[in-house]
Amino acid sequence: MVTFAEAVPQSEFTIPTELHVAITRRAEFHADLVGRYLTQNAAKAERGFPAAFLLDLAAVLQIGLWEKKGLHEHIAADLPSYAEATATLAARAERSASEFSGLSSAVLSSRVLRAVIYNMAWEAPELLGAELVVDVNEEDELINLLADFVWNNRAELGHLINGST
Repeated sequence: MVTFAEAVPQSEFTIPTELHVAITRRAEFHADLVGRYLTQNAAKAERGFPAAFLLDLAAVLQIGLWEKKGLHEHIAADLPSYAEATATLAARAERSASEFSGLSSAVLSSRVLRAVIYNMAWEAPELLGAELVVDVNEEDELINLLADFVWNNRAELGHLINGST
């Protein structure tokens, strides 16, 4: 398997540390999602699966979670609904294992990753314990809202920062 560092030499492309951490965290989360899904459906999962299938399965499950949380409609990305993504993945799996030959065939996974990179606050899950959809066109408005929030809650936030009750 080719690593990212081998595929894209450092001199050509630099990933911000925050993005690298966010992608790693998302990959770990997706692996956990797929693992739990396959464990719950153990009777159907008696054979190995191609890596591209597992990546797209993770993407389908992520879309499903976003829909449950009401985030899917706010993500400015051309992503299918959970039902559409599930039907597409099932149809591909029924056609042939060759549908998932090579990592480049994990098309939905790539689309979900792009949505995370361009539409989500990378550090929000760790800092806030929740996912935060960010509209780049409204970045100034978001900064103003956050500034207002901090100012309006400065006393409470001061207690948290200083450790006093």
